[in-house]
Amino acid sequence: MGMHQIDLLSQCLNDWTSNFDNHVTTDIVHLDYMKCFDTVCHKTLLYKLSKYGISGSAVSWLEGFLSIRVQRVKVQNTSSPPVDVISGVSNKVLF
Repeated sequence: MGMHQIDLLSQCLNDWTSNFDNHVTTDIVHLDYMKCFDTVCHKTLLYKLSKYGISGSAVSWLEGFLSIRVQRVKVQNTSSPPVDVISGVSNKVLF
């Protein structure tokens, strides 16, 4: 877990504890995008969404998120050439 994730988790835990202590109802939704797109072909997903009548900014955002992704493998100082990512979502993005 990165430091930003730890900060967010700590803040959430603090908020949830405070809400519990003050008898405030708290709803929690966890979205695991990596599992969601693990084996789905990106083009197929976008096609099916359009066939179900889903369009607009949500689909545009999703298309942008899934489009023009490449990956490469680096071992020490040697990198593979980049290849297009057509399914799945990387669980780590390194720059």
